[in-house]
Amino acid sequence: MTRYTAAFVALLIATVSSYANAQGLPPLARQTVGSEFNYTVKAGDTLVSIGARNGIESGTLAAMNGLKPKTALKPGQVLDIDNRHIVPADLPDGILINVPQRKLFFLNDGKVEGNYPIGPGKTAFATPTGSFSVIQMRENPTWYVPKSIQDEWARAGKMVKKTVPPGPGNPLGGYWIGLSFPSYGIL
Repeated sequence: MTRYTAAFVALLIATVSSYANAQGLPPLARQTVGSEFNYTVKAGDTLVSIGARNGIESGTLAAMNGLKPKTALKPGQVLDIDNRHIVPADLPDGILINVPQRKLFFLNDGKVEGNYPIGPGKTAFATPTGSFSVIQMRENPTWYVPKSIQDEWARAGKMVKKTVPPGPGNPLGGYWIGLSFPSYGIL
């Protein structure tokens, strides 16, 4: 972003904020997270995997770099990454998951202490929305495979498991933060 563009954006935000305040509207966000940087592609990287690690949808990442969404990347190729995100305004302390942004924000004393990319559910298993509480935290959890996934594996001719023990093959990873919405959590 050029110096002039940044100055214009700052002026625009100040103008809109003043108007919103005068109209009694809620304030705009006061914080952003993330940055702009270059990323050197490693063997096995894809637009999907790089986008997931950086909280950017793969199609957006492709467009940002003048690529087609299905482009095969080459090790050593340099990509421009812009994973700046606006933090919603006036949030209480705790965890906020913004599904459209594909981001989890951890807020403490009105400030963002951490932000992490998320992988929202599939269309068939959409991520639920609402207010939930953390009800459990487990280290090295066992995954109790949902019946729907067991059925999916069976249809695909894969070995069906009811549980997956802790370890490298467990999709939950090393930690599970269980939510008050049954069977949903943060990995």
